[in-house]
Amino acid sequence: MTPEEIIQKSEQRIRAEKQKIAEAKKEAGRIRRDAENHQKYTMGGLVAKYLKEEMKLDYMDFSEEELTRIIACAMKHRDIKNMVNTVLSERKSAITENAKNEGAGDDEGNGEN
Repeated sequence: MTPEEIIQKSEQRIRAEKQKIAEAKKEAGRIRRDAENHQKYTMGGLVAKYLKEEMKLDYMDFSEEELTRIIACAMKHRDIKNMVNTVLSERKSAITENAKNEGAGDDEGNGEN
């Protein structure tokens, strides 16, 4: 192989690797957007659900600005703040408990018979 051919093959490999990187970045972006959209859909569903169940109102009757004001006000309420802190505390406890259980499971079967 001539030096030019070696360079040409190397450049082709570089282009192929750059293409793989670009595709991987695109896929990672799609996965991130899908997760964000799912979260937005879930949050919107919760707002719709509780406006309907608790207040007999249709969320479609509110503008985005109005819903933002309502939610911002609700988030300032002491009971809401306490619930958020409770949920976060429970999450930490569950993670700690899972880590303990996984650690204990690692030792199983390692004792002498």
